[in-house]
Formats: sequence, C-alpha cells, structure tokens
Amino acid sequence: MIRTDEAYKNIFANKKIIQNLLQGFIDHGWVKDVDFESLTSVPTEHISDKLDKRVNDYVWKVKIDKRDLFIFIMLEFQSMPQRLMPLRMNIYRNLLYQHLIKSGEIDKRRKLPPVLPLVIYNGERPWKYPTSLLDIIDDFGDELLNLTRNESFILLDINKISAAKLDSLKMKESKNYVSRIFKLEQSGKYDDIISVVAQINLWLEESKDNELSIAMARWFDNVLRPSKINRVKLPRFGDFAEVNGMFAKTIDRMWDEAEEKGIEKGIEKGKLEGRVEEKVLTARNLKKLKVDTETISKATGLTLEEIENL
Repeated sequence: MIRTDEAYKNIFANKKIIQNLLQGFIDHGWVKDVDFESLTSVPTEHISDKLDKRVNDYVWKVKIDKRDLFIFIMLEFQSMPQRLMPLRMNIYRNLLYQHLIKSGEIDKRRKLPPVLPLVIYNGERPWKYPTSLLDIIDDFGDELLNLTRNESFILLDINKISAAKLDSLKMKESKNYVSRIFKLEQSGKYDDIISVVAQINLWLEESKDNELSIAMARWFDNVLRPSKINRVKLPRFGDFAEVNGMFAKTIDRMWDEAEEKGIEKGIEKGKLEGRVEEKVLTARNLKKLKVDTETISKATGLTLEEIENL
C-alpha cells in the first residue's frame, strides 16, 4: 500500500492542485502576481557535502510578476506532530539552496530566491509545536537570538480550516480541488462524503484530467478509506469516476438490503417508492448543506427539476 504522504504527493504533482493551494490557502500578496504557466517541479533529492541524503516531499518553482524572480514552494506532508519540524524544514531549505547553486539553477553571485516552506498536516492530534526555528532555541539573551534568523514555515492544519472557508463561493467557482480534499479529510458523515465525491467527479469530468483523476483515486484508497470508511467493503479504484460510481452502487445496495429486511420505515420488499423517499431525504440533507444542484443529482440520481422542487 502507498504511504499516506506518497498518496498526497501524487495529487500535489499536478499543477492545477498547486495553483488551487496557493490561490485558496496562502494569504500573501505576491500570489496574485504568480505566473502559473511557469510552474515547474524541482527534483527533491538534495545531497549535502557530507553525502547526507534527505528527501522532502515536493518542490515547485514559479515565476512572479513576469520577472525572473522565482519562489520555491517546498511541501511537506505530516500525519503526526513534530516538535523539531522548524529545524527539519530549515535543513531542507538550506539543502535546496545548495542543490540549486551546484546545479547552476541559480546564480550564486546574485541573491538567493525566496522559499515558501509549507507543511500540510492531516493528523488527529492537535499541532501544539512551534512553526519557527527561533521558538525552539533556548533564550540566552537578545544578542545571541539576533544571530539566529527567524526561520519559520506555514502550517496548514486541515482540521482547523473552517467549513465556511472550504465551502465558500470562491472555492466552488474556482473549482478548488484542494478545498474538496480538505473537506473530505474533515467529513465525519457518510452523506457529506457522498456529496463531495460527486462534486469532485463532476469537476474532473469537465476538466478531462485523467492523470489527476487517477491520483485522486489513489489518495482516496490510501488516505480517506482507512481513516473514514474502513468498515465499508469497497474495491480498489482505478480512477475517480470509479469512486463516484461505486458510491452510487453502494447507496442503491444499502437501500435494496433495507427494503428486503423491511427496516426502512416498514417499506415492503421491492417497493420503488421507498427508494425514492430515501433519495429525496438525502437530497434534502445535501441542500441544507448548500451543495449545488448538479452535485446532488449526481449523488442521488434525482433530476434537477425534482431537486429544485424539494
């Protein structure tokens, strides 16, 4: 099985996802000037003078404001809090600079390009540790502390991002996949997962991005399934259309089994009205969550007109 961070890495190898991440979750002024067509991935294996080989998860470079000023976006995925993460990210940053100079990627006679160290955390335990190198160094006076630069990183704690931000009109209009990924990480209800899966699938169908569809399916298999729905028997998926299709079949099968056992409101075996009633109930719940009509239709099989009339 792919590791959790490897499954995340497959998704964040996609340029559209990096664009979603920056535009949706990094509140820095320079983001509006980024030339996203210039996005280029950078090898993540950096070897120091002592042959100390370290690998961080992903590095991208991007041109800003139509100039030859590059911002290097350094991603790290974490499922457990790490007290020494500021030190770890600082080591990665310095090794990245060393690699860029040795490879000729940047001119050592000029100023070094800025780096955006970003940690994406999806663990259940609260992250209580500092994000700045200065905060993990003992205080022996301002003179010594002033010699230590305030190296820090941005922490995106998925579980602390508000639902209002993830479900905002801006996220939906821009078709921000990262907001849907984070929403699935937060989701605790089966209905929520169904609606978000349907929405992602709709966007993927429109974009026809098969590479991202496969990466999203692998992430679903190796990250979401073990943490959210491990008790539901589902096969492995080849692409995200299979994820969406299997959810629809699973819902139908659950309704069929409920009808056979006569436990869903006393509905008799094979009674079509019972299944429709359950779909209507699901659609109403999704409307309360402000899920768009097309996504609800995908999740329940009801027509747009039927949903509008609920």
